[in-house]
Amino acid sequence: MKKFLLFLVLLFPIALNAQKLEGKWYSSFTVMGTSMRMNLKVTMSPELEVQISNPDMKDAKLNCNKATLDNDAFYFEVQSIGLEFNGTLSGDSIEGEMQQSGLRWDVTFKREEQEMALVNRPQEPKPPFPYSTDSLQIENGYILLGATLVLPENFNKSTPIVILTSGSGPQNRDCEIAGHKPFWVIADHLARNNIASIRFDDRGTGTSTGNYNEASLEDLASDVETIARHVRKKLKYKKNALGLMGHSEGGMHTIIAATNYKKIDFLIQLASTGTSGKQVLIQQQYDIPKAAGGSEELSTWNRDVYAGMVDIVLRLEQAEASDSLTQFLSSMYDSAPTDFDKTTTQRLQFIMGNIQFVNNPWMRQFLTFTTSDYFDALEKRELPILAIHGEKDIQVAPESNSAGFDDYEYAELEIIQGLNHLMQSCNDCTIQEYGALEETISPTVLHFMSDWIQELH
Repeated sequence: MKKFLLFLVLLFPIALNAQKLEGKWYSSFTVMGTSMRMNLKVTMSPELEVQISNPDMKDAKLNCNKATLDNDAFYFEVQSIGLEFNGTLSGDSIEGEMQQSGLRWDVTFKREEQEMALVNRPQEPKPPFPYSTDSLQIENGYILLGATLVLPENFNKSTPIVILTSGSGPQNRDCEIAGHKPFWVIADHLARNNIASIRFDDRGTGTSTGNYNEASLEDLASDVETIARHVRKKLKYKKNALGLMGHSEGGMHTIIAATNYKKIDFLIQLASTGTSGKQVLIQQQYDIPKAAGGSEELSTWNRDVYAGMVDIVLRLEQAEASDSLTQFLSSMYDSAPTDFDKTTTQRLQFIMGNIQFVNNPWMRQFLTFTTSDYFDALEKRELPILAIHGEKDIQVAPESNSAGFDDYEYAELEIIQGLNHLMQSCNDCTIQEYGALEETISPTVLHFMSDWIQELH
């Protein structure tokens, strides 16, 4: 009888917690600068089951394939999307940590419904605006590019104009990423310093037509060139100094465009390639996992994966490369270090995902792009270049890529301490931190650009 009573005493807290857990729970949080809400529906009979849903997305419901309650410790997992939650049940709240794709963030579930969490972006421009804006639709062949023209109050023929060009991946005209709108912040700063600007939606984004994923590096550069020609011919700003500012891969687009179109007066390269696409890609595949806490073995292995793929892609034609890439990637998967998580990346996913990433026309052009190849043509025109890099950038290595502009006679180089790839003042300086930082872009960078442009013109 005593043993039976002891069993009941031990079981009672578990049953009690199960009763406390059952029902509906609500949360609101931010991750990578994006506000989200998540609801839980917990049932205990005949066994613990958890369903997650997003109240802001219709029919966005998923059943957890695993859920446990151990005393106060509550865990659930949705394997199909790689989502996990570890938390503690305490009264009318469940506090814990959620993780997905290497990201980790704090989440608290409560019994009452939650309002959407607000993301603080203190640099986001606020009215009144001392400038005018105009929406444009610019034709580049069958592509229509949606853009915003910003003109300062005292705009005249001596006011410089800058075209803002975003980096890899389809982005809207504000270059919206991780909850930040850096191109809007830049355009606002430039206008308040009597510099006009145009920023545009990448193909297939915003009001721009076309398919970004089908565009080559040359295609994307042609979009920049087309906008520059529109400024000179259609808008008839023929005497204004016209510059191109490119961030990251956008720097490649602007260099190609400026080489093809002689009526460009200056270039600004923000966290841009000063070496080659090949060198940038291989180096970042070591730096990114290393900064995120990966082991030396994992970081080196990841770099070697990309170095091997690049070698194959540059040796073989696109149609011939797939077989060699499959064999190479299968071998690298087998030799992956122990801290490479094979539970979230299956062999076929690893092989096919990497082949799709590297074996396409855009990547082939990206890898062979070498910045110095364009120097002779630009130096003949004495075209000024301002190259700014962040000292903590793990996507475009600052030292080597800044040094890549050393051989260009008309370049001014700046490596600014404490800044990441997005030109934010960073703490951990990982990609995962971009959205968590309140700063959109360092004021130091903003003033470097506007002061340099004003000194030129």
